[in-house]
Amino acid sequence: MLSKEQRLSRSSDFKSTVRMGTRKKAGNFVLYRAQVAGGDTKVGFIVGKDVGNAVARHRLSRQLRHIVRQLPPAPAGTNSVVRCLPGASKSTFQEMQRSLASIW
Repeated sequence: MLSKEQRLSRSSDFKSTVRMGTRKKAGNFVLYRAQVAGGDTKVGFIVGKDVGNAVARHRLSRQLRHIVRQLPPAPAGTNSVVRCLPGASKSTFQEMQRSLASIW
């Protein structure tokens, strides 16, 4: 799991990363990445209601945190946001790993 210090928690951080960051898409995932002056490297996840019910969304979030923890660290001072598209809950764990590794 990612520690609390490594996760985005404020909505303003999510908004600024999505608006100002670079965008990459692979499979059912979109990665937004933005540099932050003097900040720590943080990751956040957007899993909307169109992905599935609460159980499916939370399961997907846990799997994504596990996958991101295993990926190489992002450059220092970078905020990253992973957005799940509607078909993401139907992806296998291996498909999620491949998709995220290709855009990370």
